[in-house]
Amino acid sequence: TAVAMASMHGRVSQAEIDGLLSSGAARGTTQPTASDFREMIEAEMAEVVARGYVSGRDAAVNLSVGLPPFAERDGTKLTLAQFSTPPAVGQLAAEFLVSGGSATEILEPTIGNGLLAAASVAAGASIRGFEIDDDRAKRAQSALGGSSRISTADAGEADIGNEYDAVIANPPFGKLAGVEQVKLDSVDASFAV
Repeated sequence: TAVAMASMHGRVSQAEIDGLLSSGAARGTTQPTASDFREMIEAEMAEVVARGYVSGRDAAVNLSVGLPPFAERDGTKLTLAQFSTPPAVGQLAAEFLVSGGSATEILEPTIGNGLLAAASVAAGASIRGFEIDDDRAKRAQSALGGSSRISTADAGEADIGNEYDAVIANPPFGKLAGVEQVKLDSVDASFAV
């Protein structure tokens, strides 16, 4: 799999991605774009981490450096300011919040494909996630499993509740352009960066 390639051999090159994409097209299927392929890899990474198939800092770092480069950023990614967090950051968040702390209920308001939350799931936390992109929300739910509840919604406009031990997020900072003030009335949570 692409994750196995990344974890065993370092970064997956653009040439390897192009080869995998064209081999898929040769089998009579529609050729996914490099962006589609990266989305699939991210979801697969989230799943192998969340289910404990790989764990620890070394594995998270290997997966992080193995992520293929962004060869293209389509209009959706630019409009929604989508940028996935490397698994190594999620591993540190899990160590801080779950293993070293007492977080069992975690809010991830911009969950994407679930990479940031995956290690927390593996450590025993339940995730409540929101994602504005329906395809990404479905991939995150599938990757993170049944103890997680992922909704397709803009967390800034949804009723997200307030029963969480922690919040982890890599918010779409690009969407904040022109915003003078961000009001955080009732958020009393730990943040891991």
